[in-house]
Amino acid sequence: MFEQRTADEVRARTSGLRAQIVLLAALVPGLAFYLAITVPGMGETLTAPLGRFVLVPLATLLEIAGILASRWIVGDIR
Repeated sequence: MFEQRTADEVRARTSGLRAQIVLLAALVPGLAFYLAITVPGMGETLTAPLGRFVLVPLATLLEIAGILASRWIVGDIR
């Protein structure tokens, strides 16, 4: 009985953490898109060769690494 309640508690907590991971993962690209539209200099930087070939790919890699690290941490909680 105690083990079942503990397992349910861990599942509930990790479910909330997963939702936070998804929210934060969507927030960063959304904010970048918003800034690219509202701040002309930001949009120009992201569409320039430096942005297309360095900044955006690097940001994508860091975003993926953060998601994977978060999932790894949440997986260890179980």
